[in-house]
Amino acid sequence: MKEYNTFFDILKVQSELNESITKNWADNRTLSEIYTAMFVEIGEFIETTNFKWWKPKELLVENNSREGREELIDIFHFLLSFELLYSQRLHKKIDFDEVATVFTKAYSNSVRSVNFRLPLFLVSSDLLEIILGGVTLENFIKKDIICDSPILDMEFNEEALEQFFSVAKVYFSDLNDFVKSYYTKLVLNKLRIKYKYLYDNNNNIMYARGHRVSDNKLIGDLAKEINFIDYDKFSYSLKRSFKEILGI
Repeated sequence: MKEYNTFFDILKVQSELNESITKNWADNRTLSEIYTAMFVEIGEFIETTNFKWWKPKELLVENNSREGREELIDIFHFLLSFELLYSQRLHKKIDFDEVATVFTKAYSNSVRSVNFRLPLFLVSSDLLEIILGGVTLENFIKKDIICDSPILDMEFNEEALEQFFSVAKVYFSDLNDFVKSYYTKLVLNKLRIKYKYLYDNNNNIMYARGHRVSDNKLIGDLAKEINFIDYDKFSYSLKRSFKEILGI
């Protein structure tokens, strides 16, 4: 029950974040857009592991990899959005109970593993058509091309989520560690929206008291000093510390 409540709450705040970015987001975003963004984030995660078979480098998969943890949380944001939007397409409204149950089962069934496999829906025939020139990327993103994919259903999505959580369990010590990291990035995303004028062209770098700082590193360091009890208290403390450091 605790895990279910955890994911139910996360899905609610993720939907609220999406709404703050795009009004009526579930009606104005496509599965294909989220699908593509998730694919990009998975590539960025794999980059953190030095997984290049053509170069003599040691594979880096470890739970103290700040970059790896950040990229997994970024993937998770889009996984949440994908499942929420998929539910909306199925039922004409988001069934938070159903989606929270899917996430809970996937987390419970996942086994710690570094054998990262791309979820099958990320290499569907639609993506192959783009690669082979059959569908333009612009049309793919704008239209819910993957809505009609015969492999997509909640049971299949649960399997893909289970693969994700298997890797996440390598990088995060437990669910509380994972959830705290998610909420840390959630707070950062909200701060980025509110204080976007402080950023230069690289949206991960902001100006604070005459210095250029990485917002990811800054908020990550601040979060380490704050105990996570519930989102509201954690969010308040983290935002306050962040603004104090930046003098805003």
